[in-house]
Amino acid sequence: MLKRICIVIMVCALFVTGIFIFVLYKMSDHNGISIRINESDNTYQFYASYGKNKTRQLQKFLDNRLKTNKMLENAKMDSYITLKDNTILYIKTTPGKLLIKLDKNENTDASYARIKKIGEQVKMNLATDE
Repeated sequence: MLKRICIVIMVCALFVTGIFIFVLYKMSDHNGISIRINESDNTYQFYASYGKNKTRQLQKFLDNRLKTNKMLENAKMDSYITLKDNTILYIKTTPGKLLIKLDKNENTDASYARIKKIGEQVKMNLATDE
């Protein structure tokens, strides 16, 4: 009987410890960076996943480069935007994640080159901050 009680207590302790570790993991700010750039004849797509603590810095950088007048200041965005130079982008942001899509058929070669350059700059900025 005593042996059975000890086993139950140990199983419960392991279970509680597991839940505690899982909660800490979910609450922590992961600094792992993942960047994917997909390009076809018709589209350019930039995706980045990074530590949530870098969100504000990245938003300010993008607002500056895209000249969006602090439009990206909100940590969450999911919409198409038209920039002052008539570049049309789809941008989805959440804390720690960024997706930019550009349709090459709807935009000029200059717009495409500019957005691609900004994507490379974001990639370099995130890589150097690791």
